Amino acid sequence: MPYYGDGAFTGAVTQYAAFDTDGNVIEALPVRTVAAGHPAESKSNSVSTDQDYTSIYTIPANYLTENKGIRVTLGFQYTTGTSTATVQTYIKVGSTKVIICGGNDLTNGVTRSGTMTFTIHGTDVAGGSANVESMLQGFQIYTAANQVNTVTQPQALATNGTLAITPGITYSATGGTESMVLRTFTVELLN
Repeated sequence: MPYYGDGAFTGAVTQYAAFDTDGNVIEALPVRTVAAGHPAESKSNSVSTDQDYTSIYTIPANYLTENKGIRVTLGFQYTTGTSTATVQTYIKVGSTKVIICGGNDLTNGVTRSGTMTFTIHGTDVAGGSANVESMLQGFQIYTAANQVNTVTQPQALATNGTLAITPGITYSATGGTESMVLRTFTVELLN
């Protein structure tokens, strides 16, 4: 039976499947949506330091253990001026950046939207320094060359306490003519 924490989680349970090398379903695993929202929170290149969006979900203490996973999908909209500033997107779990990607000077004078999907997997027993692996599944705003996570995996996190999932961005230069809006998010427990 999947672990859903202390009973505080709500949401529908759906299924995703594990396949063998021939494409046959070998296991149907539950997926539970635990958080979704439309924050419409904007960050601009008025500063060139890390800018955290509001945390989108707090992982319960002792949840991220071996073979437990979380999938997060973020919906962004970006608007660019004529700046040469590059933008780098990151994800923090607790205070640790577990995903960093981007570093692009996006096309000037456009407004576009895209999604970022990533997973966070426990690979250890819960503890004060437990291994967790975070993998980018796709980022449709950036070019393919920047759809990779530059953070070495695994990362040691204190999974015996709660851990907030916090997206953020860093611009390389100021100017205030570029912005990225976190429009939507969905957080799902994978098992």
